[in-house]
Amino acid sequence: MSQPDPEQLAPVAEEAIKSAIRLGLPIYYKRLVRGAFLLRRDNGGKGVLFTSTIPGTDEDPPGTIYVTLASEPVTVWKVPVARLEPGREPQLYPHKVVTAAAQYPVLFSTHEADVWHRRLQDLHTGRVEEADPSEVPEELLEETRPTQILRLVDIPSDYALLRGSLVVAWYTRITPPGIGEPQGTWITTFKYLKAAGLIDE
Repeated sequence: MSQPDPEQLAPVAEEAIKSAIRLGLPIYYKRLVRGAFLLRRDNGGKGVLFTSTIPGTDEDPPGTIYVTLASEPVTVWKVPVARLEPGREPQLYPHKVVTAAAQYPVLFSTHEADVWHRRLQDLHTGRVEEADPSEVPEELLEETRPTQILRLVDIPSDYALLRGSLVVAWYTRITPPGIGEPQGTWITTFKYLKAAGLIDE
């Protein structure tokens, strides 16, 4: 049985990456040739991820495959970022994009990858609840003008600020040691959304 062409499956992998950015993952990407993607962080860290596949399990319908990303074109360390079942729309796993990217420590440290994986997974799977705007610093509200604020059920100190379906900021009440900022920390995502072609501003 011939292996699927990575270039043909690259659009599915790209959708998983863009979905992760929609959920607020602070990363830039560029599509390369032969199903490869260059990922980049603001700190200059870079890494290339390659599209490949693994077969479905015995529990999956016949013909099911998983689209994967990995730091090498040929490797056993493939991270599934989408599930393709015949006759159905692709099922994306945006939180797994972080796991794949973390194969490059310059992109995500182990701790960072864990935080972002949990954030994206909870948001993607609906493990969230509505939060009151008063729980978020007014300065951040003025900067991002969100239409919805969601608090993670599993990480109640973390908040996603959305404008429509796009996460425009992540806020955490937990302040890193030594910062001395009583209102917590946040990251806005406009530049990543814009670079991915998801917003115009």
